[in-house]
Amino acid sequence: MIKAVVEYLKLVDFGLKDSFEVLVLAFVFYRLLLLIKGTRAVQMVYGLVGLAFVYWITGPQFLGFETIHRIMLPLLLYVPFAIVVVFQNTIRRALTGFGANPFSRYMGQQEGDVRISLVVSAAYALAARKIGGLIVIEREQGLRNWTESGIILDANISYDLIVNVFSPYTPLHDGALIVGEGRLKAASCFLPLTSNEALSTQYGTRHRAAIGITEETDAVSIIISEEQGSVSLAVDGVIYDALEKPALRRRLARALEPVIKRRGEQTKTARSTDRSTATLTSPAISPAPASASAEKKPPAGAAPSSATAGSSGGTGGS
Repeated sequence: MIKAVVEYLKLVDFGLKDSFEVLVLAFVFYRLLLLIKGTRAVQMVYGLVGLAFVYWITGPQFLGFETIHRIMLPLLLYVPFAIVVVFQNTIRRALTGFGANPFSRYMGQQEGDVRISLVVSAAYALAARKIGGLIVIEREQGLRNWTESGIILDANISYDLIVNVFSPYTPLHDGALIVGEGRLKAASCFLPLTSNEALSTQYGTRHRAAIGITEETDAVSIIISEEQGSVSLAVDGVIYDALEKPALRRRLARALEPVIKRRGEQTKTARSTDRSTATLTSPAISPAPASASAEKKPPAGAAPSSATAGSSGGTGGS
C-alpha cells in the first residue's frame, strides 16, 4: 500500500525542484493559516472540510451511500463560489499582504515615536474627561473609501487638534478620525461594523466599528470609551481592552513599525532630491573680494534664510 501511495505521488523521482515547490506551498498555507487564525473563518474551514469528508466517505469505494453521495456532489460544485463570498475580507487582506513590498522601509523612527506619543496622549486626555472617540491609523492598505465619507482635514498631527475634533457639541465629534501618511486625513468618517456574532454585547457601535475596519483592512483603531474612561486598541479584528498608557504605546509602536520605517526612507529621499535640485538650479557665483564678502556677511543674531526657516518649520510641524 505504501508503495502504491509513493508511486501515485511520484515520490520516486523527488528532487531539488520538488523540494522547492513543497517549501513554497508550505509557506503559502502557513500564511493563510495565520490570516484566519482566531477568526470565524476557522469554523467555516472546519465545515468545508467536513462536507468534503462526508462526500469522500460516502463514495462507492467506502460506505457506498449512493443517494447521499449524489446529493453532496452539486453542493461541492458551489463551494468555490461560497469561499469567495464568505472569505472576501480574508482574501482581500491576503492579496494586500502578498502585494506589499517586504523590502520597503518607512518614516524616521524618532518622528514616528513623536506622532505616536501625540496620538496616545490625546486619547488618554479624552478618556480622562470621559469623552468618547475613535482614531483609525492606516498602515499598508489605504483608507480612501472611508476617508471620503467624512470631512477632509489634511492637517499635521496635533494633540490640540485631536482633542478638539472629539470635543462634544462640535461638528466633527461624531464619527472616526483617520490618520495616515503622518497626517490627520479626515474626521467624522463612517466605518463598517463587524459581523462577528461571538463579540460580547458589552461593546457598542464605536467598538464594533473599530473592529470592523481592522477586519476589512490592515488598519489599527484606538477606541476611547466615554462610559468607562478607558482606551482600547483593535488590531486585525482583535480588541485589547482597557490598556494602560505605556502598554498602548508599545503595542501601537509595534504595529506601526514597518510604516514608520518606510516613511522615514521616503522623507530622506525627498530631502536629498530637493537639495540636488537646488544645487543644479542655483546660479554660478564668481568669487568676490574679501572686503565684499565681509560686507555681505549677516550680523550675529540675524534671522535665518527662508530655506533654513522652511526646513526647520517642516521638521517641527511633523
